[in-house]
Amino acid sequence: MSATHLASVYIPGQLRRLDDLPPELIVMIARNTNDASDISSLRRVNKFLSAAIPAWVISETTFYIMPMSSSIWRMAQAVQIQSTNPSCNLGRVPAVIFENVWPTPPDEFGLHAELTDHDDWEADSDDELPPNSNTYLHFIDGCHEERDSAQLRDSLAHSLGNFHGVKEMIHVPGFHNSRPAQERPSREELLQTVLLYNDHDPEDFEDEMWTRRRMMFEPYQGILDQACAKMFDHAVDAVLRNPMRKNKLKVYIETHSICALGDVDPSASPIPASQLGDVLAIKYIGRWMSTLDAMVFDLEVLHNQKINTASHYAGITHLSISGDGLGNEGSVHMGLLGGPSHSPDWSRLETLHLDDTQQNDQSAAFLRQQKCNLELQNVYWLGGSIQRFSKGSSLRDVKASGIFAIEEIKGHAKGVWIVASNHREANEIAVKNAGYCKPVALDYAVPFVSPSDVQRYMVKGGVLPFSKANVWAKDWKL
Repeated sequence: MSATHLASVYIPGQLRRLDDLPPELIVMIARNTNDASDISSLRRVNKFLSAAIPAWVISETTFYIMPMSSSIWRMAQAVQIQSTNPSCNLGRVPAVIFENVWPTPPDEFGLHAELTDHDDWEADSDDELPPNSNTYLHFIDGCHEERDSAQLRDSLAHSLGNFHGVKEMIHVPGFHNSRPAQERPSREELLQTVLLYNDHDPEDFEDEMWTRRRMMFEPYQGILDQACAKMFDHAVDAVLRNPMRKNKLKVYIETHSICALGDVDPSASPIPASQLGDVLAIKYIGRWMSTLDAMVFDLEVLHNQKINTASHYAGITHLSISGDGLGNEGSVHMGLLGGPSHSPDWSRLETLHLDDTQQNDQSAAFLRQQKCNLELQNVYWLGGSIQRFSKGSSLRDVKASGIFAIEEIKGHAKGVWIVASNHREANEIAVKNAGYCKPVALDYAVPFVSPSDVQRYMVKGGVLPFSKANVWAKDWKL
């Protein structure tokens, strides 16, 4: 490189801004910058970089958003940067991860949980009452309002309209596991952090909490919350309506709430069938899904999915519904499936995957009428529902594995069976699940039922493969 060219790039003694650097150098800075803390610190120095650096990072990987204005504002800033700098191409983003986080509740780290007349507690006070922070409580109230803000949902949808390459939309409670692991701070650390910035004005306090979000935020535990489901659904809607997208959208939802899906808006314009996604996977990780009416809301949403409407999941070919273990109240009760307003049109499904579920007579009757491939892992068959398949079904194929707990079978008592391909796999399943039942077969050679026998029975009918001779345990604890 000539001296003349160098002189045009760098003049000794002249101050230069970080955003004057070539794009390639900003990318190098971004790749070596910790997303959780360093970038937040840089935004105090340079507002351009507060938006630009995240944009460079996610333009090749993933975009993380949270249900609050601080996060959605940064997405809008990234879109604005793209409009003036084509090198920041949000169209390359393959996945958007929605992190459902919430400020840590005050009582979890010793803070007074109700508003008081004044904030006058000091760290060295002898007062036996817990310290208070009206500032933090107002901050939590503000976060609650933002989650249900139509304006914020619209801003999110507008920004996502620029993400033309999105293949996956992912909802998780808390921070996604792709982020660097971070040790949970102690109660004392959380308390002192809040009190340190207690006297700041609300906007500055919010900035401080956002800067320390990996420390101050935790997974949202609300079991009846629909606000986040609405916001995520709004985001999915925006991606599906983008005519420049070329890939089928896959939606993955993991949630503590019993409401994973958003209602279909009857007043919204239809989404072209060619733009609909093909995969929906829902994993319920709360401890409230084991009752009969747990899926009343989401099954109704699935029931209302129709082509040539504003439905988001009318075109799916692969559906997965999972619980969080068959025992310890982690299973998903699907007993309403097949009832009025809970009978989805699954004629387009190629694969239906059910994991850690409860099935009753009604849901079993509905499942046997389907014409897709059914994948079953860990099922509790209530009553004699398993015998619904004694005359076969319309199912294309059945792949079964794991625990089959059966409440009632004519001719012999209820029991627990292991469905496995070999002894090694059966032993692994037995060790993992021994705490939820009373094994009657304690030998090394754990009895098991072959997946092919289960497939034969559920597709063609005939003799039930579960018998006293191959039962493993009894009294499964739901």
